[in-house]
Amino acid sequence: MTSYPNTNFEPVYVDPFTDEGFKIIFGTEGKSEEILLGFLNQLMKDDPVFGNIKEIKFRPSERTRQRKGGKTIIYDVFCETESNNRFIVEMQQEKNSYFLNRTIYYISRAIAEQGYRKKGESEWKYNPLYPVVGVFLCDFYVVGLKPKLITRSGNMDLDDKEPIGNHYREYFVQMPKFNKKEEECVTKLDQWIYILKNMPTLEIIPFDITNDKALRQLDEVSRIAALKEEKRREYEASLREKRDRMAALDTALMEGREEGRAQGLAEGLAEGRAEGRKEGRKEGLAEGRKEGHAEGRAEEKIAIAKAAIRMGLDNNSIAKITGLTEPEVNNLRNN
Repeated sequence: MTSYPNTNFEPVYVDPFTDEGFKIIFGTEGKSEEILLGFLNQLMKDDPVFGNIKEIKFRPSERTRQRKGGKTIIYDVFCETESNNRFIVEMQQEKNSYFLNRTIYYISRAIAEQGYRKKGESEWKYNPLYPVVGVFLCDFYVVGLKPKLITRSGNMDLDDKEPIGNHYREYFVQMPKFNKKEEECVTKLDQWIYILKNMPTLEIIPFDITNDKALRQLDEVSRIAALKEEKRREYEASLREKRDRMAALDTALMEGREEGRAQGLAEGLAEGRAEGRKEGRKEGLAEGRKEGHAEGRAEEKIAIAKAAIRMGLDNNSIAKITGLTEPEVNNLRNN
C-alpha cells in the first residue's frame, strides 16, 4: 500500500488510492476526460481495437438493481468512447480473495444492460452489443494473477491462443510490482504509473509535461491547495479513513504475530521435550519446532482475528485478513 513521508511533509497532491482522491483525478466530469484519455491511450497503446481513443464522455456510474434483492453497483468511473466502447475504471486499495469474480460481474452487468428493444422492434437480437473494457488499478497483488505489472485478459480460443471477438477486455495494473526510479521511467506509461504510485509524496510532477495536455491537467486538478473547501473536506475524510484502516490492520497483524509466536514457541518446546524423551533430545527439538511452527501459524491467525475483533472490524474484513472463514471468525467473536 501507499506509504507516507514523515509528518512534517505537507502533501501537494491528492492520494489516488483513496476514494475521493481517485474521483478527483479520474471521475470529475468536465475536468477528468483529458486525464482519462491520456492514461488509457498509454495503457492500451499497442491494442489495435481499444487504443487511440479520441473522445470520452461519462455515463451514469450507478447501475440499478435488476431484480428484487439484487445488488446495486456503483462503478468508480464508467465512460464511453466515440466508438461506443464502454470503459469501467476502478481503483482497489485492499486485497480481496474474490476480486477476479467481482471484475467479471461488473463487466457482465455493463454488457447485459445493453439488451433492450428499440422502438418498433419485436425483440432485441443481441445487436448492437458494444464492447466493455475493465481497467483495474490495484494497490496489491491480485489473487489468481501472476505477479506482473500489467495483465490483459479477454475471450480467446484456448487452442490457437487467438482472440474471439472484442466483447470484453480486462486490464489489471498491480502497482506493487512497479519499482522503477524516476530516471528509469523511459516510456510515457512508466511515467504515468510512477506519478500515480508516488503522488502522495511528490512536491512536483517530475517529468517534462510541457507538451502533454493530459499530465498538465493531472497536475492542475490533483493539487490539494486548488480544491474547493467542501471537496477538500471530503478528500481529507477519505484520507483519514484510509489511514485508520491501514493502522487498524497493522496493529492487528502486529499483535496477532506477537501472540502467535509466544504460543507457538511454548507449544513447540513442550512437544519437542515429549518427542525428545522418545527419540533423543536433538531430533525431538527439531520435530517440536516444526510442529510448533505449523500450529503457531494457526494460532497466529486466531490471535490476529481476536485482535481485529477487539478493534471493531467486521467478520468479512477479518476473514479476508486472516484467511479464516466468516463462521470461524463469528465463533471466535461469540466465545
